[in-house]
Amino acid sequence: MQGLSPELLPLTPANDPVLRAMVWALIIPALIFLPSVVRLWGKFMTSLSRHDEKLPAAERTLTDRLAQIVAGLLCCMMWGVLLYCVAFRMRGGNLALEPGLGVGLTAAGAVVCGLIQFIGYRVVGFAFSTPANTVIWIRSLAVNIAMLGYWMIIPALGAMLYPGMAYSMLWFGAGLFLLFRIALWIKCFRIFYDSPFSIVYFFLYLCTLETVPLLIPVGIGLFIC
Repeated sequence: MQGLSPELLPLTPANDPVLRAMVWALIIPALIFLPSVVRLWGKFMTSLSRHDEKLPAAERTLTDRLAQIVAGLLCCMMWGVLLYCVAFRMRGGNLALEPGLGVGLTAAGAVVCGLIQFIGYRVVGFAFSTPANTVIWIRSLAVNIAMLGYWMIIPALGAMLYPGMAYSMLWFGAGLFLLFRIALWIKCFRIFYDSPFSIVYFFLYLCTLETVPLLIPVGIGLFIC
């Protein structure tokens, strides 16, 4: 007559209300700015096949800047979700931080990673290129991160809603990251290549600005949370 006592669902990234609120609070405004990011991405891709270097450096409107900021934050959030879900799967759910806090901390690490890259781009551009090319390079990085943010929704939500696919989604996300970075590296090479010796600078750039900062969100997501 009294029935059975309800059992609480285990706390997972998918059923954590704080994490769900964080994710959707960023996805919804990011989708509003999607047309602006798509337009900027189209200019970036056009610049890879044309020698008109002014294409990716055209003046950004306030909407364009805001769109890139929101989409960049979305990219960091989605990486935070993905890395936390992978850590959740690796440790069988036995993590020190709850999903909302863990993802927030990992996403903050991704933001720091991005800021280090932007500062590094500014320094490298000042040392080895012209101010105009440095602006092109930095804006190319911004639109690259922004567009990647929308694609990262797929593996992040896939790992969040289907924990058993976390490892597969991580590889999918890593593949997306590599594809977008290859496009950026092509742009980088076209900007900086002026002699065979410049290849040395290019590899130094890959080792520092592209590899070292990534250890921050990965370390937080997989080892601290």
